[in-house]
Amino acid sequence: MLPWELPHLGGHELPIDEIKSFRKLHSKPARQPEPGLTPGADATTGPTGQGVGNAVGFALAEKMLARERNGPGHGSVAAPA
Repeated sequence: MLPWELPHLGGHELPIDEIKSFRKLHSKPARQPEPGLTPGADATTGPTGQGVGNAVGFALAEKMLARERNGPGHGSVAAPA
């Protein structure tokens, strides 16, 4: 339920009526939130175990961005340890 509540509370176009129809056929919350179909969703975990792959990918991307953008005395991107 949380992946559906947060976009609604965050101001995305996800009306409370859609939230009330959670897990009902033909409603937006009947499935897993998906980018492009669900307002506010940027990634989905898909089958069990894919969340770990997403986490590793996001951490690697952040580390690479920090290496490219951060300079001496300028740490605008927080690199994971």
